[in-house]
Amino acid sequence: MQRKKQKEGVVEEVGDQDYLTALPAPILCNILSFLSTREAVKTSVLSSTWRNVWKTPNNLVLDAHNFLNPQQDAVTNISHHSSATSSFKLKCDRTWAFLNRVNLYLLRLSQFDPNFRSKIENLSICFTFRRGGHGCYDLAQWIGFALDRKVDKIDLCFSESHELSAPSHGALLLFPCEVLLNKEFAFVNSCLKHVRLAHCALAPHPAFNPGFATITTLDLHKVDLVGGEQVQVLLASCHSLEWLRLSKCHNMGYLKIEYPSCQKLRHLSVNRCHKLKALVLRSSSLESMEYTGTWYMIETMFDTPNLKSYSCRMVLGSDQGGEMSQYSRLAIELPQLQTLFLECKCMLYVPVNTMANSIVATFPNLRHLIITKEAVHQQNFCWIEIVLKGCPILTRLDLNIWTHMKFDVEFMATSWLQACPHSNLKEVTITGIRGHESEIEIAVYLLQNARELQKMIIDPRRRVYLGNGKWSSSQVCQTWNNGGRQRLHHLLYQQAQHLSSPVKFFFCCQP
Repeated sequence: MQRKKQKEGVVEEVGDQDYLTALPAPILCNILSFLSTREAVKTSVLSSTWRNVWKTPNNLVLDAHNFLNPQQDAVTNISHHSSATSSFKLKCDRTWAFLNRVNLYLLRLSQFDPNFRSKIENLSICFTFRRGGHGCYDLAQWIGFALDRKVDKIDLCFSESHELSAPSHGALLLFPCEVLLNKEFAFVNSCLKHVRLAHCALAPHPAFNPGFATITTLDLHKVDLVGGEQVQVLLASCHSLEWLRLSKCHNMGYLKIEYPSCQKLRHLSVNRCHKLKALVLRSSSLESMEYTGTWYMIETMFDTPNLKSYSCRMVLGSDQGGEMSQYSRLAIELPQLQTLFLECKCMLYVPVNTMANSIVATFPNLRHLIITKEAVHQQNFCWIEIVLKGCPILTRLDLNIWTHMKFDVEFMATSWLQACPHSNLKEVTITGIRGHESEIEIAVYLLQNARELQKMIIDPRRRVYLGNGKWSSSQVCQTWNNGGRQRLHHLLYQQAQHLSSPVKFFFCCQP
């Protein structure tokens, strides 16, 4: 069917034309990158132009969803209904089917582009592999295939999310570090920048270290480091590394980052590495760090003059000053901090003693403080006085609170607190508030003592930190809707009438 095109007052006939097909090949490949591998292959039947576009993909996604039919993909979900022998056979058949189809797919790509002219941006593999099991050789070939085509990012997960029996530590696939040096001196021209490994074992040999030299971001999740010295061997070769995350890694007793290793490292994240006993950081490039775990159980040594942002998420057995001990320790070890996030989960309620009278070290440069307090029965806010005294130039305070249960008789937090005027605090945000008396009193206490306060934000939604700068919010608690908001609103505006300077109040989730 023809249509008319009008341009500058002239009407001309334009016949049927496939403008999409007329686009350059790189743009067509980019369009297919938004489709799954299975969908991209199906575009070959559209026309002669589309017949071979799928053979030069920007992204290689090798997983069961793209290469197995629904019945095979569901084998691990139903195998627990079969006998052990039958289940083992089904899994072997499924693995062989996956290997054969991926190998056939990559063979088609190689035949179409034998000279490696097309570049692959990302390689993603998600399939269950075990040490000494089927597919280890094929896996090395797949990674080498992507490296030959100057891959920029690889994301390798060797245990599927729906796998019923995840491999034990001893059965984890040993990542083939030697594949990063698949050609002599190949690392010199390598484009590999970003690596994520999950559910595998890593035991790099010094001979293969140059293969990691170009990596700028490294993310290890549930990786068995086969002894603490292996991570040191790995880091010794990461000359370009800028971002490092170690999450739930096994067999890492200590972590040491010092010259000449990781001279460009800017961010470090250590998340629930339970066997970690010592952390030594000597780095002039490190700017931010996140730690999750039992901080009081590890030995630390910091020589990081440019570390300005720090996040610490810890679990304590009680609320009897444990977080204040950590607070004081950080003030001594990292006085240069400008932003601090401190999360404490207190599983027991202990009456307040003399914590408010404790002497705590000072953060002379801290400007933004984020505190998350989670408790089962009752929040204890007596530490707020120490915060105001210990952070003289603090300008922003974010208080994220959450109480799972409440007593009928509320503990009056401010009855233990003395006046502590603060001249620099300008913005206060309180989230997760439910309208309890102790929560209302701490908001009033901050309003009374922050002499230069300009804005106070009250949000009843609980904020949960997900890591890497990301947050999530929950729904509003029923007690807030049943009158908590009205009580807090009335008391804050009543107190604001006695202030010398006006304060703007923002109540989120208005009914």
